[in-house]
Amino acid sequence: MRDKDVIQHIQDLCRERSWTYYRLAKEADIPYSTLNNMVNRTNIPTIPTLQKLCDAFGITLADFFLDEPDALQLTEGQQEIITLYNNLSLEKKKILKHDGYYYVVNPYALEWKNDHYYLIGFSLKHQKIAHFRVDRLTSVENLETYFMPIEGFDVASYTNKMVDMFTSESSKEVTLLCENELMRVIIDHYGEDAAVDRYDDTHFTAKIEVNPSGTFYGWIFKFKGKIKILSPKECITEMQQIAQEFI
Repeated sequence: MRDKDVIQHIQDLCRERSWTYYRLAKEADIPYSTLNNMVNRTNIPTIPTLQKLCDAFGITLADFFLDEPDALQLTEGQQEIITLYNNLSLEKKKILKHDGYYYVVNPYALEWKNDHYYLIGFSLKHQKIAHFRVDRLTSVENLETYFMPIEGFDVASYTNKMVDMFTSESSKEVTLLCENELMRVIIDHYGEDAAVDRYDDTHFTAKIEVNPSGTFYGWIFKFKGKIKILSPKECITEMQQIAQEFI
């Protein structure tokens, strides 16, 4: 199957269900920006990402590739993947990210957010703070090593950047225009250190550090225009693209 055939099949499955890409991203638990780049730039999804998409569609990986056997021709590598998958027991059909790579993490905190526990710590692989959903961890081992936490690291500040703990590649400073009645919402969500300024008699601006994702934009949508993005331009454009999916 060629890259464009994979993307086309994803689009066909969305049309069959009358789903927007935003709906698919939410159902598959992946950032909207990831799906949008995949479709618009014809980027072939990784097997773990494709597995999430299949789970959202309610089909297996084998179903995805074999749903239209006359139209979709498997490469030798794809056929090998499907064969291996079909030989796994139901209990073991858990696709590990990055081929089951072992992450070594200096644990800082255990945070409860959006009905899940997250392990927050310093990832030795990425050389930065990262978070991992606890119920998705497997083969966890306690290493007999010691570490010094990063001085001044604030767990609350970190989690405030992650709307429902979804992440994109990097955080951005986003300026929001908010109605005055939502001051408490901004403070509760981003902390009392959030930079807020009077805009006019009925609005204020808030500068926040956040990882833009479909979930972040969805959080803004739920206020029905009472919160708007002023900058940066790329965030405004991405939110407009998401809104277009609903029209």
